[in-house]
Amino acid sequence: MITFSGLLRRIRSLKNTRSIPLFLFLSIFIWLSSVLSESHTAKINIDFDFIEIGFDKYQAESKSSFSEVVLTGTGFRLLFYRLVPLRVYLSMSNAIVREGHYYFERKEIVKAIESQHRNAFRVREFRSEILSTPIRKSKIKKVPVRLDYDLQTADGFAWTDSITFTPDSLLVSGKPSAIDTLHYALIESPKDMSFTTPINQRMSVSPKLLKLYSFNLENIHVQRKIARYTQIEIRLPIETSDSLNAVDVQLIPAFAEISLRVPVKRARDIEAADFKLIGYYAEDSESNFLDVKVVEMPNDVAVEDIKPKRVRYFIN
Repeated sequence: MITFSGLLRRIRSLKNTRSIPLFLFLSIFIWLSSVLSESHTAKINIDFDFIEIGFDKYQAESKSSFSEVVLTGTGFRLLFYRLVPLRVYLSMSNAIVREGHYYFERKEIVKAIESQHRNAFRVREFRSEILSTPIRKSKIKKVPVRLDYDLQTADGFAWTDSITFTPDSLLVSGKPSAIDTLHYALIESPKDMSFTTPINQRMSVSPKLLKLYSFNLENIHVQRKIARYTQIEIRLPIETSDSLNAVDVQLIPAFAEISLRVPVKRARDIEAADFKLIGYYAEDSESNFLDVKVVEMPNDVAVEDIKPKRVRYFIN
């Protein structure tokens, strides 16, 4: 190996002074390469990154944790990691838990450092016997699934049943104080869209919620049936409620016009016998009026309007 004194003697022997700077640079480079190739010991900052956190844990603070470790390795590696923190990944499956807080024992830390960097380092000193992490035990609860916006139908269409979620509830985990304020798992639904066909698709949990909580599932199967509707009107007699059946009552008018929304395929099948109108005492019971309400009708039919909504009654 070229020593520093040997380099000086060679420099003095050079007759061409223009060659001195180049020779000096090359010599220093060779000398540094030789020195940095040797084994050295130094203090290095390590950036511990926690992975495989799992559903039952949450990050109370920043994801990473820094610590100073004394390592032995080549000069090149140590110099590089003096400039850039050495990153080491710690799997939470190897952590120990005490009172809801998670820690790593010294042996696990040493094993991770040496194995993840192909045994390029040897840990000489890690002062603490345990490493505290920002990971905490989560609170877990079950919440029902809801859409963040109502699904709209195009003109002439209407939903024929209630929306179905599979599953209809999710498990959510996170910081206890945050979990206590969450009451629904909101699903991100299509916005500014008018449906003309049935829904049978997967929808995702709202991204805003995914940033704050962990869910056992992030995608939900959503189903809802739809049909094209038309509007028809039928004329029906108004019956009286049980409280008036014992007396002879005359209604004026005795019939009402009902505006109905029915599926196009069913429009020709609708009959007056499928419906029943009842007149009930009005809320202001001192008056001699009855409120008209539809009490019987097919499940796939909706009442749009009743004319009149109130009728006068007389006791004969």
